[in-house]
Amino acid sequence: MRTALEELAERIRAASGLVLEGSRLGSLESALVRLALGTPEEVLRAADDPLEGAALTLRLVDEVAVKETFFFRHDDELRALDWAGLLAAARARGDERLRVWCTACATGEEAYSLALLALEALGPRAPLDVLGTDIAQSALDRACEGTYRPRAVASVPAAMRERWFEPAGAGLRVGTALRGVVRFATHNLVHDDLPPSGEARFDVITCRNVLIYFSPGQVQRTIVGLDGALVPGGRLVIGAADRLSTGTVGRLALPQAACARPASRAQRPRRRPVRRVRDRPGGAPQSSPPDSRDCLERGRQARARGDHTEAVRWLRRALYLDPEFGIAGLELALAYSARGDVPAARRALWTAIHATQPPQTDDDAELLAECRARLARLGGGQEDGGT
Repeated sequence: MRTALEELAERIRAASGLVLEGSRLGSLESALVRLALGTPEEVLRAADDPLEGAALTLRLVDEVAVKETFFFRHDDELRALDWAGLLAAARARGDERLRVWCTACATGEEAYSLALLALEALGPRAPLDVLGTDIAQSALDRACEGTYRPRAVASVPAAMRERWFEPAGAGLRVGTALRGVVRFATHNLVHDDLPPSGEARFDVITCRNVLIYFSPGQVQRTIVGLDGALVPGGRLVIGAADRLSTGTVGRLALPQAACARPASRAQRPRRRPVRRVRDRPGGAPQSSPPDSRDCLERGRQARARGDHTEAVRWLRRALYLDPEFGIAGLELALAYSARGDVPAARRALWTAIHATQPPQTDDDAELLAECRARLARLGGGQEDGGT
């Protein structure tokens, strides 16, 4: 039987797609304290109110949604975009503007970063329209204001800051020229239309560091919807952490050389050597045993169904087949967390960290960062044994 806090988490998942389970329930509990809404039982009763409940649930979504970001975050993914080629393709279709959609834009840094890179590549008068959307209205209010602290703009080169920003107290404010090509609107990736109602399809869509908070089934539905919101030949940019956590494959905006590179140690499937077994007389040929990737996918499917015990079984097998399969360690940690087994989740995270050190690719580095962040939230500063 679910607790009141778990029931509230389920309301948030249904409203926004954000999965709060295991250790993540702590963020919801902290949100209730910050908002001074009462006990989980009291808030749950208020959320059941037919008139005010929906607004309360969205308020909780706004409070627990992650809004931490900065300009040019993981900018290799954004700089890989061929802005000139994209504009030429748009004009060949007869479109007047290059259209960009930044989903889950939080407080706007990524939307402005996209606009800045495009204008730097195409010129200050380029026909550009950037839409930033988010489910959290409080984040969009800050995005529309466009004023940022020095830490948020630290990655912007000094020359760009001079061209595109203006002083604002101790920080900087987005200048008029940059602000003129970026607009913001509320949008729910789970329940709203893709593309947003009234919008034509886009040349570029970014969806970074949000899919890691969705269930595997919702990830697939979101990717299919976003892919359908692109013009033919459009570019879907998915964050490396999302690709690692979800195994997502889409029309990724990566250089061909990057697409062709060998799989990272975090992602490659392997199989332990097995003894050759003869087919039984008169029987069907024996199928080959599952490799580590097969076990990973079966574990993800079990986790999507809510069968976390089955997920643990398959993910442990994936690590047995390939002890260096780092993403399986991360997935195993998520399954343990969903079961409330924090010590086991910590051990799985340490397994993933050891498997991916030293990092050999950007994906390895992303996996390490994700595992260390989760370990910090679980209070696992020191290693506590094996998986």
